[in-house]
Amino acid sequence: MQHEIKVVSSRVVYTKFGMSVVEETFSRNGSTGCYRYIVMSPSVRIIPITLSGDIVFIRQFKYPFNSEILCLPAGTIEQGETGVQAAVRELREETGYMPDEVIEIGRFYPMAATIRQECTVVLATGCHKETLAPEMPDDDLENETKVQLIKIERVEQLVLNDAIIDGQAITALYKGMAYLKARDMLCLASH
Repeated sequence: MQHEIKVVSSRVVYTKFGMSVVEETFSRNGSTGCYRYIVMSPSVRIIPITLSGDIVFIRQFKYPFNSEILCLPAGTIEQGETGVQAAVRELREETGYMPDEVIEIGRFYPMAATIRQECTVVLATGCHKETLAPEMPDDDLENETKVQLIKIERVEQLVLNDAIIDGQAITALYKGMAYLKARDMLCLASH
């Protein structure tokens, strides 16, 4: 459903590292208002499944929570790249794993009320270790990662127990499990 909103003015309040904060004045049904939101580059979340039925997670420090959080490999889709190309690049960069097959299975908006960003979900199967994940500079806290393999059948319980608490990972995992289940592939992925 479209709403009759007319943007009266728009300005970028802040821009850095692929993120902009936008403030807009709008009119709707004779009233005016102000809305602020964040614009971010498109991103990809990867569900990497090994031949032995493990999902390749990363444990990564997240500054706002001052702790390490279990996440899926993810990153920005660079200019001229498809979601699948970005997924293969990010998976290799963050984990050293490479997939035999990569399938784009859907999209989502991470926080539709406050962030304008599209996230592509990619299922990567037949993942195998190819290289060591690259060393990151000591001052790059968000890029310090530890690879952790978790059996696919354990993931649901880890979500319920808040061991997996990253919202984008949970959304991508839900889409991935639904995709596999709809195609009777869930049992194949868990072996």
